Amino acid sequence: MKIEINMTIEADDNEASIKAIKKIAKVLKGELGKISITENTYESIKEDSLIEDVKKFIIEKNAVSATLLQRKFSIGFARACAIIDYLEDKGYVGPHNGPIPREIYI
Repeated sequence: MKIEINMTIEADDNEASIKAIKKIAKVLKGELGKISITENTYESIKEDSLIEDVKKFIIEKNAVSATLLQRKFSIGFARACAIIDYLEDKGYVGPHNGPIPREIYI
C-alpha cells in the first residue's frame, strides 16, 4: 500500500516547521506502521540565516555534529540535524557513519 500526503505547514521559524512535520510523522507511523515521508524542508533550510555561519564554523573546526551546532549557535536538535542533512545533500559534508565523524568536503 502506498499513501501520498501533500501538505503545507507554515510556522514562524524552521525549527517549528520541522517539529510539526516530526509530530505528524509520529502520528502516521503509529497508525500506519512503517512509512516513508518525503518532505521539502530544504527550501526553508537553505534560507536559514545560519547556513553560511555553520559552513565557516565547520571549516574552522574540521568537524560537524548536531551537538557542536547546538552548543555553538544555541539552536535545537531538530534544526541542527536539518542543517546537517542539507549540507550533506549539497555535498559539503559526508554521510553519517555511526561513531566515525563525518568527513568535511569544504
